[in-house]
Amino acid sequence: MQMSDIEIVDRYKRADNKKEQAKILAELNACGEEIIVGILRKNDVDVSELERKPRGRRKKKLTELVNAPLDDSTVSFNADDEPIGITGGEGVTDINAESQETTGRYKTGKELKAIPEDRLTEQEKERLKRVQLIPDTVIELVENELCELTSKIMELERKHDELVDYMNGELRCRD
Repeated sequence: MQMSDIEIVDRYKRADNKKEQAKILAELNACGEEIIVGILRKNDVDVSELERKPRGRRKKKLTELVNAPLDDSTVSFNADDEPIGITGGEGVTDINAESQETTGRYKTGKELKAIPEDRLTEQEKERLKRVQLIPDTVIELVENELCELTSKIMELERKHDELVDYMNGELRCRD
């Protein structure tokens, strides 16, 4: 986490577009939006704008999911409009199954290396093979560059925030 909870809450509260700000904060902190939402909730911030609103989708039957065209990515939803299954060429995957660590979200190269291969999907196994081909020295160089870029972005964000605060009369001139 690059930012403190206080910084995250402050930047979120001052943003005009809360949904976009949550995405930006997640990217800057190299975490998922759900982490940002959790931090905001923990600090008693209203996150109702970020919550997905039901759109009247009906729950699809398992047979509809299985019989969907292989190139069509389909998500089924329960009565509360929460996703319960995905199909798209590999059959149905239960995205809420606690026993399946490999479902639901995109995994980084490091995460793929840490998961036993028998628990990976075919696409993840293919990605893992490509990740394993990257030399350690290249990984280290790229990680260092990413860290430097993130630091520069954070510094620019801080400067931006200071200027905005100053222009809004919230920051006093330093003597």
